[in-house]
Amino acid sequence: DSSPENDGMELKLLSIDGKIRDRITAPVKGKKTSDTNPRFSPDGSQIAFLRIQDDESSLTDLFLVELSVGQASRSIRQLTFDQQRISDLQWMPDGRSIIISSDRDGQRRLWKIPLNGDPPVIVSTITDKVQNFDLSSDGRLLTYTQSMQDTTIEIRPLKGDGKASSLLPCQIN
Repeated sequence: DSSPENDGMELKLLSIDGKIRDRITAPVKGKKTSDTNPRFSPDGSQIAFLRIQDDESSLTDLFLVELSVGQASRSIRQLTFDQQRISDLQWMPDGRSIIISSDRDGQRRLWKIPLNGDPPVIVSTITDKVQNFDLSSDGRLLTYTQSMQDTTIEIRPLKGDGKASSLLPCQIN
């Protein structure tokens, strides 16, 4: 939801009937931040989310908030400090780590972020342009989308009247 007092987006918990039950996060005062991509932990006690630090540059980090404590005492924990673009996140089934798609090392890769403070680890040899992804319920299989750019140049001879001929195009990729 957008925040009336700030220029950003916040996360709110809704009840089944659609009424706002609880405010989970709030934009950082004095900064244009937006909280997006919330994902419940497997046991439902936490929400991992992305915080976009600046709408213009899309600098993003991964955050975690506990749901089991009351709203007044709820604290938000920052898990990454890269300020790089993160396009998606998913919980591992055991709830002890989160997988993100990030260009934290210059290439878009999948990274495992342990909640115990251990350093992030590259998940697989899939490199560059991994966007959205999902994990199977046991965490052993991965599906993902990949951003690809395909430029095709077509060369066609012109007829004497200036119109393109019906010859098949020559594709250069």
